[in-house]
Amino acid sequence: MPFLPTAPVRIQPYLGYRNRERLHITARALRSRVGKFEKRSRWRAAKTMIGQFASHEVADMPVELEIARPGAQPQRHRGLTDAEGFVRFDIEFDSAWDYDEHPAWETVVFHWHTGDEDQCIDAHVLAPGDDTGLAVISDIDDTIIETGITGDFRKVMRNWRRVLMQMPEERIIVPGADVFYNALGGGEVLAEGAGHVGDRQPATHRPFFYVSSSPWNLFSYLVTYIRGRGLPLGPIALRDWGLDRATFGSSSHGAHKRTAI
Repeated sequence: MPFLPTAPVRIQPYLGYRNRERLHITARALRSRVGKFEKRSRWRAAKTMIGQFASHEVADMPVELEIARPGAQPQRHRGLTDAEGFVRFDIEFDSAWDYDEHPAWETVVFHWHTGDEDQCIDAHVLAPGDDTGLAVISDIDDTIIETGITGDFRKVMRNWRRVLMQMPEERIIVPGADVFYNALGGGEVLAEGAGHVGDRQPATHRPFFYVSSSPWNLFSYLVTYIRGRGLPLGPIALRDWGLDRATFGSSSHGAHKRTAI
């Protein structure tokens, strides 16, 4: 949606994951500003959220992903954004990349150019540990955050008013979700801030993955909510929304989640 053509081009990285053989991570090139989800007036809240949706996707932009295995030189992999601004990396390793004992977040770096300037941003990939015997895959809506969307059209619209008018800290957590999820395998929260390619940070005791039929535009909003409520952080599989039956058909929601899992 090209409503903000003067905003700078940026890369929105999403949380990736890997096993010993492959690494998966997605990012999106957008012409928009980073949203600040601070509790302010309803008007400022609505302006922030509208900005998340009124972004201009940047197609056909070259993007490089830099990864570094322990004891090896960093490697770069090239990709090109699609019509919706997404660039997806599915990298097969030449040899097995072993795990540490416990799950960890590994830092990778996206690189791109704007004019004559080189730009980069850190991203994070979840690697399970050797001692991981169980992973947790969770829904989001009415599982960790109350939406009340099960029901008629009015309830669906009420939830969208919440999304547009309430910041993450104002949303209601499903009772007991934080205690239950942390008992399942909570732990360290991924620290914010710049790092270096190949850096490692402790993750939760068990790997967590989230799936939702919400659009990718809500990724940062949901991450802010998960962090703020002390829930275990993990990769989030969302959807690219379009104004078609594939998006709004009831059967498509379950199909998306099954595919993501």
